[in-house]
Amino acid sequence: NKLRQVIVNYIDNAIYYSPGADVITVRLYRKDGWVVCTVQDHGIGVPQGEQRKIFTKFFRAHNAQLQRPDGTGIGLFLAKKIVLGHHGELIFHSREGQGSTFGFRLPIDRLTPHQNISPNENHSPRGK
Repeated sequence: NKLRQVIVNYIDNAIYYSPGADVITVRLYRKDGWVVCTVQDHGIGVPQGEQRKIFTKFFRAHNAQLQRPDGTGIGLFLAKKIVLGHHGELIFHSREGQGSTFGFRLPIDRLTPHQNISPNENHSPRGK
């Protein structure tokens, strides 16, 4: 499922860019006709001057390159394509040195039964 791929990407990034952090918060809920999913970390954050480019293909923030030199810069680009392809909206907030929140909102009425995201499903991201 493509939406699961987006969530796992957000969680993987939160783990990689939050060295030593004890908590990464994943929220999945319904609100005003939308399904909302967010992943919040308390990691390195994205520098203010680089935030507008964060979903650009092959772009990697300077501090991310230092933290994880093997990254490709396509994960967030693909997440954007998948979310927008489902008529959704991206959620992104970040403060350098304080962490980031990545997520999406999807209109419930546009989801087909196989696309529904259940908060009761138990999915664990696979580490590298």
